[in-house]
Amino acid sequence: MSRDAALLSAFTLVLVGFVIVGILLGFWNQTGGSAVETPASSEIVRLDYMHASWCQYCAGTKEDLETIAFELYPNVELLIWDEANRESDEPTREIYDKYKKEGLFGGYPTIVANEKHTLVGKTEKEEMKSWICTIFENKPDNCIE
Repeated sequence: MSRDAALLSAFTLVLVGFVIVGILLGFWNQTGGSAVETPASSEIVRLDYMHASWCQYCAGTKEDLETIAFELYPNVELLIWDEANRESDEPTREIYDKYKKEGLFGGYPTIVANEKHTLVGKTEKEEMKSWICTIFENKPDNCIE
């Protein structure tokens, strides 16, 4: 292989690597090939998810909620609070105490959006996503169905 062919091969590999990394990191704008993504909505909804290990509905709800948060990224911030940590972890205890005092905690599982909207109990994934999307003033593209 000539020196020029080897340099061309190395350059091509580096270029392909950059493209793959850009796509994997989610910064590739498919419409224009720009490396900067501009979300349709810069609004962020904070979700506090309170669950217990003994709660039969919580495991499935947690998985669905994590999937929804991934689908709505970067417009959703998900914080997961485990009831088992209430005694040993001060931030967990403070969240539970705050939401109980404000009447937002209603049992397991509980989702609180932006510290004022509550969804309690077993909820199907589609219903959860729809509920989360109602919280946005300017819905991101992922909420428009």
